[in-house]
Amino acid sequence: VERFGRDYANYEEISIGFKNLEQFNNDSIDENKEQTNKEEIDSESDDDIPEYERIRQKQIQENQKMLLSLGLKCDLGEESDDISHLEKLLNSKPLPPPTPTALIVIPHIPNSALNSQTIPYYRAMIKRLAREAYDRLPPSGFLVIGGQDVRTSDNKLWPLGMLFMEDVNNAVGEDKMPLKELVITVPDGYAKDKKKICSYEDYTEERCIVDEEENTVQLPIVHACYLIFMKLR
Repeated sequence: VERFGRDYANYEEISIGFKNLEQFNNDSIDENKEQTNKEEIDSESDDDIPEYERIRQKQIQENQKMLLSLGLKCDLGEESDDISHLEKLLNSKPLPPPTPTALIVIPHIPNSALNSQTIPYYRAMIKRLAREAYDRLPPSGFLVIGGQDVRTSDNKLWPLGMLFMEDVNNAVGEDKMPLKELVITVPDGYAKDKKKICSYEDYTEERCIVDEEENTVQLPIVHACYLIFMKLR
């Protein structure tokens, strides 16, 4: 919203969900368990903080929110969580008509909630929403579509990021709403640490055996692609 939004214009978020899914991937269950355990560990570590330090940190957070609300400070950056700024955007009221909607965002669906049966419906929905967005957006308006690649139980890879780009081009036309930018997002803990420098002396040689086809372990897909399309005419 900050980067592709426009002053004196509205933005809209469209969430897609599927009902009556048979089951979720076991990875999502394990992920929830890990998150719960992490929260328990964090709560235990909070108990070790002295009372005066807890009061001081709370006062600092309140001061930060006050500065943000007054517009005296921006909490956007690599080292910040941007939560306060996000709450401000979500709580802002839409401008009255005839204010145009200059930005439409469709967040990605986690691949743990998708399978071979739901993906075709998902792609059809993206095509329909892309056509509707093109009709509603003003010139130079943006449509942002998120997609996360999926590896189904039959070991088939669905590169949804690339497929969504083809779907939008076929549904609307690359000459009318081309792809302007591609953004790759990852969850917390998976981003590259710019401060970590690996020297040649610390490098450990790894051997890869490609002949063993049994018991192949696939790396989990954690990144998501966000496609930014701009309406030309």
